[in-house]
Amino acid sequence: MMTGVCSSYSSVDYYTICHQTGKIRLNFVKLRIAIIDDEQDILTLYKDFLMSRGHDVIYTSLNANDLMSNFLKNRPNIVLLDYRLAGHKSGIDAAIDILTAYPLFPILFVTAYKQLGNDILKFPQIKDKNISILMKPVLLLEIEDAMLNLLNHVPYSKLD
Repeated sequence: MMTGVCSSYSSVDYYTICHQTGKIRLNFVKLRIAIIDDEQDILTLYKDFLMSRGHDVIYTSLNANDLMSNFLKNRPNIVLLDYRLAGHKSGIDAAIDILTAYPLFPILFVTAYKQLGNDILKFPQIKDKNISILMKPVLLLEIEDAMLNLLNHVPYSKLD
């Protein structure tokens, strides 16, 4: 048997596992992404990066005030949320709105708010859901990896 060559694969929605080497290869998936962050430069950075990777960023906003109406209209595969948002809703409020309507929906928090992991535990509506947390500053590739992991129901957190 040659090393580095794989003749037996198992495919899951977004990745393939080689049985001989155990290596994981991500399958390309064009995601429909909504991004909510209170900083316009961050919105632009994430949107430009994700679009350059072949994804559709279908909705961006500085606040979550109209999230559910836009959510229903645009039907994203995943939502990237900051904890602190402009307007009267926080990222936790937005996550509760989404998960109340769609309990299995994947949400990726990308935030500088270090207490978010503890705060989530206080809300039964979002505790033990398909949520991951990345702490800013974050590498852009980590965001894409975390989204793919979430879509495969593999929780991913980088809290330090």
